[in-house]
Amino acid sequence: MSGRVDNVEKMNAAVRIAEAYRAQIQTAVNAEVFKQQTNSPRPDKTVGEVINLISVGGIQQVMLEVKVAEITRTEVRSLDAKFNSFRKGGNWNWGGVNGGATFPPYKDERDLLHGVFPLAGNGAGPPIDTFMPNTMSIVDQGLFASFFNQSFLFKLALDAAKNTGMAKILAEPTLTTLSGQEAKFLSGGQFPIPVAANYGNVTVEYKDFGVGLTFIPVVLSSGHINLKLNVSVSDLIDTNVLGIAVANASSTFVVPSLTARSASGTVELADGQTIGLAGLLSENLRQSVNKFPGLGSVPVLGALFRSQNYQKGNTELVILVTPHLAKPLPNDKIKLPTDSLVEPSDADFYLWGRMQGNAKPTEQH
Repeated sequence: MSGRVDNVEKMNAAVRIAEAYRAQIQTAVNAEVFKQQTNSPRPDKTVGEVINLISVGGIQQVMLEVKVAEITRTEVRSLDAKFNSFRKGGNWNWGGVNGGATFPPYKDERDLLHGVFPLAGNGAGPPIDTFMPNTMSIVDQGLFASFFNQSFLFKLALDAAKNTGMAKILAEPTLTTLSGQEAKFLSGGQFPIPVAANYGNVTVEYKDFGVGLTFIPVVLSSGHINLKLNVSVSDLIDTNVLGIAVANASSTFVVPSLTARSASGTVELADGQTIGLAGLLSENLRQSVNKFPGLGSVPVLGALFRSQNYQKGNTELVILVTPHLAKPLPNDKIKLPTDSLVEPSDADFYLWGRMQGNAKPTEQH
């Protein structure tokens, strides 16, 4: 088959028609058209194949613009109250704790008789050795207080925090290929993953991460562009990592986790039209409260007897695709990102602290 058509769709239709005729001829193995000059049928009963020499004219290059826009907002509020108190009252010693404690036996029974308080340094106070509270700490922000006299000890630590965060991701990959040909794009990197092999051996495979784009365009006779594409955006995260111990070594191999957003589909657009391939609006809320029974429910003062945590996050994601029929540009209209960069001179860098030098004037022709 030879000739010239204006789009791939017509060429594929012609090839399918030729293949249909070839299949009909191949099934008619007993027809006279399959007789050789010796009037004996061909032993292999084949009729050859379709050779496609058709050329496609017109614009057959497609440039695809993809925009991935994502905004993630997080809010964390926490209030962790811990306290411990101890009081000596005659034959009774009592107190309270929020945050854990242990009660070891007396080191010496004379402590109970004489009321020795080793930590006080003045030889007076309750036998504190019978009460060992857990260590209180404040991770970042908070308040603390303590009170101590001859017979009473009280310590309080309030770990309070409020954190807000926002992350923005904007990726705009652009890729050009011929009609009917697959094109791939990746801006990111690879990280190794150990994989078990035969005979107890371990091999290493690499997994891609970053901004990835794969698409196959087909230019139709109407001027529209049929797109089959796959878009993915992935990042390395520190949570949910996998640690693998190495035999006969003290080191551990750490495999990171990925957070990924991907979309795939088939769309049909005219030159320059834009469509939203995917969108996501996600919101999550988690809240937990641990409180001292009864006292933790008291208004206002109950905050000293409970710990609470509040986490909220929402994510907005949009993926837009725009195909163009691509034409070559003349050299005088091509601009590179490095064209406007001028390296700083010694005076610009050392005296003025500039990261770039002054742009050179354009020569007039």
